[in-house]
Amino acid sequence: MKIQTSSKNVPEQYRHLQDLTISQASQVLQVSHPTIWRLVKKGMLHKYNVGRSARIHIESVTKLRGASDAQS
Repeated sequence: MKIQTSSKNVPEQYRHLQDLTISQASQVLQVSHPTIWRLVKKGMLHKYNVGRSARIHIESVTKLRGASDAQS
């Protein structure tokens, strides 16, 4: 299921997605894959599995990206 996200914090190419892969999340946040996993472990990003693949909830990415934009 895909939900339209109107947030300005997510690049246009990902706005139609409900959730992101690890690679997509790392591109949006401009960090490495290990950093994504550290953020998941700290509870700053919310993850679930689809088979053996991990997905990151786009809401947690936009929240984290919004917080980092506010600090800049």
